Amino acid sequence: MVNDTLTKLLPALGQRPVLSTPANFQDLVWREIRRRKETTLSWVEELAALLWAPRIAWTSLALAVAMGGSAALFLEAGAKSQPYAQPLNLEVFSVSPPSLPSTLLDRDS
Repeated sequence: MVNDTLTKLLPALGQRPVLSTPANFQDLVWREIRRRKETTLSWVEELAALLWAPRIAWTSLALAVAMGGSAALFLEAGAKSQPYAQPLNLEVFSVSPPSLPSTLLDRDS
Protein backbone atom coordinates (compact mmCIF):
# COMPACT_ATOMS: atom_id res chain seq x y z
CA MET A 1 0.00 0.00 0.00
CA VAL A 2 0.98 3.62 -0.13
CA ASN A 3 1.32 3.83 3.66
CA ASP A 4 3.86 0.96 3.70
CA THR A 5 6.02 2.74 1.15
CA LEU A 6 5.74 5.98 3.08
CA THR A 7 6.68 4.23 6.32
CA LYS A 8 9.83 2.87 4.66
CA LEU A 9 10.85 6.17 3.07
CA LEU A 10 10.38 8.46 6.07
CA PRO A 11 13.32 7.10 8.13
CA ALA A 12 15.59 7.36 5.09
CA LEU A 13 14.49 10.96 4.60
CA GLY A 14 15.12 11.72 8.26
CA GLN A 15 18.73 10.51 7.98
CA ARG A 16 19.58 12.93 5.18
CA PRO A 17 21.45 16.09 6.17
CA VAL A 18 19.46 19.30 6.36
CA LEU A 19 20.37 21.64 3.55
CA SER A 20 21.49 25.07 4.58
CA THR A 21 20.50 28.20 2.78
CA PRO A 22 23.10 30.53 1.31
CA ALA A 23 24.33 33.32 3.55
CA ASN A 24 22.69 36.00 1.44
CA PHE A 25 19.39 34.11 1.00
CA GLN A 26 17.26 36.92 2.42
CA ASP A 27 18.94 39.45 0.14
CA LEU A 28 18.29 37.21 -2.86
CA VAL A 29 14.62 36.88 -1.93
CA TRP A 30 14.13 40.64 -1.55
CA ARG A 31 16.01 41.28 -4.80
CA GLU A 32 13.65 38.91 -6.61
CA ILE A 33 10.62 40.59 -5.03
CA ARG A 34 11.84 44.02 -6.17
CA ARG A 35 12.58 42.70 -9.65
CA ARG A 36 9.08 41.29 -10.02
CA LYS A 37 7.48 44.51 -8.78
CA GLU A 38 9.50 46.58 -11.24
CA THR A 39 8.51 44.55 -14.28
CA THR A 40 5.97 46.43 -16.33
CA LEU A 41 2.82 44.81 -17.59
CA SER A 42 2.06 44.72 -21.28
CA TRP A 43 -0.91 46.73 -22.49
CA VAL A 44 -2.94 43.53 -22.87
CA GLU A 45 -2.33 42.57 -19.24
CA GLU A 46 -3.18 46.10 -18.08
CA LEU A 47 -6.41 46.06 -20.08
CA ALA A 48 -7.33 42.63 -18.72
CA ALA A 49 -6.63 43.80 -15.17
CA LEU A 50 -8.83 46.85 -15.75
CA LEU A 51 -11.69 44.84 -17.24
CA TRP A 52 -11.60 42.23 -14.48
CA ALA A 53 -11.91 44.86 -11.77
CA PRO A 54 -15.22 44.13 -10.00
CA ARG A 55 -16.81 47.52 -10.66
CA ILE A 56 -16.00 47.44 -14.38
CA ALA A 57 -17.03 43.79 -14.72
CA TRP A 58 -20.47 44.36 -13.13
CA THR A 59 -21.00 47.51 -15.21
CA SER A 60 -20.07 45.62 -18.39
CA LEU A 61 -22.45 42.81 -17.50
CA ALA A 62 -25.31 45.22 -16.83
CA LEU A 63 -24.60 47.07 -20.07
CA ALA A 64 -24.56 43.82 -22.07
CA VAL A 65 -27.88 42.69 -20.55
CA ALA A 66 -29.46 46.08 -21.28
CA MET A 67 -28.21 46.07 -24.87
CA GLY A 68 -29.42 42.51 -25.45
CA GLY A 69 -32.83 43.25 -23.96
CA SER A 70 -33.31 46.42 -25.99
CA ALA A 71 -32.22 44.65 -29.17
CA ALA A 72 -34.72 41.85 -28.48
CA LEU A 73 -37.53 44.33 -27.88
CA PHE A 74 -36.61 46.30 -30.99
CA LEU A 75 -36.52 43.21 -33.20
CA GLU A 76 -39.79 41.91 -31.74
CA ALA A 77 -41.52 45.24 -32.34
CA GLY A 78 -40.20 45.34 -35.90
CA ALA A 79 -41.42 41.82 -36.61
CA LYS A 80 -44.92 42.63 -35.33
CA SER A 81 -45.26 45.85 -37.30
CA GLN A 82 -44.30 44.41 -40.69
CA PRO A 83 -46.41 41.58 -42.11
CA TYR A 84 -44.71 38.94 -44.18
CA ALA A 85 -43.77 40.28 -47.58
CA GLN A 86 -44.29 36.91 -49.29
CA PRO A 87 -46.94 34.27 -48.78
CA LEU A 88 -45.95 31.10 -46.99
CA ASN A 89 -47.00 28.93 -49.98
CA LEU A 90 -49.08 26.61 -47.85
CA GLU A 91 -51.44 25.88 -50.72
CA VAL A 92 -49.33 22.85 -51.64
CA PHE A 93 -51.01 21.12 -48.70
CA SER A 94 -54.52 21.79 -50.00
CA VAL A 95 -56.73 19.21 -51.72
CA SER A 96 -56.08 20.65 -55.15
CA PRO A 97 -52.79 22.54 -55.08
CA PRO A 98 -52.46 24.92 -58.01
CA SER A 99 -48.82 24.16 -58.74
CA LEU A 100 -48.99 20.42 -59.40
CA PRO A 101 -49.31 19.25 -63.01
CA SER A 102 -52.03 16.70 -62.18
CA THR A 103 -54.34 19.43 -60.91
CA LEU A 104 -53.82 21.52 -64.02
CA LEU A 105 -55.32 18.76 -66.20
CA ASP A 106 -58.67 18.83 -64.37
CA ARG A 107 -59.22 22.55 -64.70
CA ASP A 108 -61.68 23.88 -67.16
CA SER A 109 -60.14 27.11 -68.37
